[in-house]
Amino acid sequence: MYGGDCLSGMTIQKGDAPMRYGTLGVFLWGLFASLPLSAMEVTTGRTPVDCRYSANPAPDGTASEGFFLPPDHLFRPLLADLKEPRFYGHVRRVRFRRQPFPAEGGDSITAGVVGLGTDIGLWSRRRRGTCNGFQVGLFAGAFSQFNLSSSSDNLMNTDYQVGIPFALRRGAFSARFRVYHQSSHLGDELLLNNPGIDRENLSFEAADALGSVHGDWWRLYGGGGYLLQSETDIDPGSAQWGLELRGPRLAANLIPVFGADFQAFEEQEWAVTTSLVAGPEFAVPYSNQRVRLVAVYLNGFIPFGQFFSDTRMENFGLGVQFDF
Repeated sequence: MYGGDCLSGMTIQKGDAPMRYGTLGVFLWGLFASLPLSAMEVTTGRTPVDCRYSANPAPDGTASEGFFLPPDHLFRPLLADLKEPRFYGHVRRVRFRRQPFPAEGGDSITAGVVGLGTDIGLWSRRRRGTCNGFQVGLFAGAFSQFNLSSSSDNLMNTDYQVGIPFALRRGAFSARFRVYHQSSHLGDELLLNNPGIDRENLSFEAADALGSVHGDWWRLYGGGGYLLQSETDIDPGSAQWGLELRGPRLAANLIPVFGADFQAFEEQEWAVTTSLVAGPEFAVPYSNQRVRLVAVYLNGFIPFGQFFSDTRMENFGLGVQFDF
């Protein structure tokens, strides 16, 4: 081993292959060997399973095991929620209704809606060989809207979210509880072009919980949330529910999907905002990666930024979604 004067070498027999390690190498090898089984070891000898979309496999036994950095999630991400942490991009034709948004272009504009986010599993404990168990992770996302009808595609608003999700799975039932922070920031061009805007520091901490039950081709979910702390005066309650449908796998690994998400906020006097998504999903075999080409529609209150409490809108368009 390099640095023979500094680190004493020794031979460790692992299987049939002898390996030479220095003192540092022995320490690292011992540390690695002491860690819990990885997710790949859990699935050794069977086809890899993505617990978000696959049927729950039969258990190997009654034992449970924990592991770091699981490769999948126990709670399926919501298909039609615009603030689900994922990568996506939409082009939408937007018509502002009550309390028109102060955007260059008037009451009707073309908007680019972009999401940059991910949900990382940190640690999971599951019944051996199954999706039954619980998981804790970390999620973050940035959700921006651009006015494509303006001269320079002005940034209108960006919402930032970061939080900790806890997920539970038991057969066809799964649940997710999250504690998170959100802050919203209006674009510079929007503020410069509208000096009369009274900018609010929309920043808060919230918790939400959803329960989900699914079959082979359908899924129902529902729950709600509550503001724990806010820098602006906002009523704290919210409700969310939805439906998702998944068709049979077609040629070229395409799957038709449909999602309907409904949200209502106490701040908006419990008026319902509807978000719809439909289109083909391409699922890479034996991988957690998925891409969707979708038609999108939204009717209700604007879901982003400080104007969410009094600006109604209707929009439709096309987009792409990525799940990892």
